[in-house]
Amino acid sequence: MYRCGADHAPAFVEVGAPTDDELHGLLQTIVARLRKMLTRRGALVEDMDRPAWPGRMPTVRRRERCRPRL
Repeated sequence: MYRCGADHAPAFVEVGAPTDDELHGLLQTIVARLRKMLTRRGALVEDMDRPAWPGRMPTVRRRERCRPRL
């Protein structure tokens, strides 16, 4: 980890390894943010009658492209 030293320059400070709970929390944050982004972009479709998590991967589909009219 880096912290500002007395001269306002970044200084490396050694810290211990993250715990399993910390890693699990980080993973849950990443999954939630990715699901939100993919849903917002229209790339993630979840069945309304079945939850996507835990234990089941959500359905992912390709975004349809607009075709120009001739």
